Amino acid sequence: MSKTLQQRLVIENPQTAKEVWDILAEIFSDNKRSRSIALKAELRSMKLRDLNIDAYFCKIKSIATILASVGSPVSKDDIVNIALDGLPERYEHVSDIIIHQDPFPDLRRFVQCLLREDAVEIEGSSY
Repeated sequence: MSKTLQQRLVIENPQTAKEVWDILAEIFSDNKRSRSIALKAELRSMKLRDLNIDAYFCKIKSIATILASVGSPVSKDDIVNIALDGLPERYEHVSDIIIHQDPFPDLRRFVQCLLREDAVEIEGSSY
């Protein structure tokens, strides 16, 4: 146990093992909450910018997975909406199509749509 945790327990002065457990559970719960808040802020501020499509979506999926593991999952629809918000204007056409799809696509289908759009754009510029 770290010195900081030991000092906290000395200050709290628990009388039973259960009280020790409850204090430690509260400390780690607070850490989960602050980690969740930071990760959600990072997720909302993500932009494609200099990343390629695969790296962008891999990072989004990674953050969503971590959020789920700390007990703060993000819905599949919210993940897609967050990803849409981080795209540059050149993907506006694809974004408009995606937001009107029924059923709403999951992240994998969304990535496929964007990769197809990139492929079409590359083909069109080679002629």
